[in-house]
Amino acid sequence: MKKLQDAYAAIQKAASLFRNSSGAHGTAPIQLPEDISKQTNLIFNDLGLEYMIDGHYAKAIVLFNKVIENESLLCQQLHSVDYKYYVNRGDCYRALEAYDEVYICVCDYVCMCLCDYICICIHIRSFLTMFN
Repeated sequence: MKKLQDAYAAIQKAASLFRNSSGAHGTAPIQLPEDISKQTNLIFNDLGLEYMIDGHYAKAIVLFNKVIENESLLCQQLHSVDYKYYVNRGDCYRALEAYDEVYICVCDYVCMCLCDYICICIHIRSFLTMFN
């Protein structure tokens, strides 16, 4: 967990340096590079997985929600959010026995990747484990 927190601090420092340098010449600040945003999302996802492993499902859900929200903004309808973020969030809801929320997560990621065989298998797995 410490390494992830250090990685997050480093990426936040990079973002801060970028923001400060982009507005230094009297121009309007420019948007943060996608690489920095994506790296932040990957760190949030990894932190969420750590919380999930430790049984802190509510904290993990908050992080997964943040990742999905950030990725949605990055995508801007050009491509879909990686379905794994929805799977991770759905697994937390399943551990909390919040099956309505699991269903919403499943629907979200199945709708994004209807042609992807792996997604359909995950969908089936989720429903089978939900009702066992």
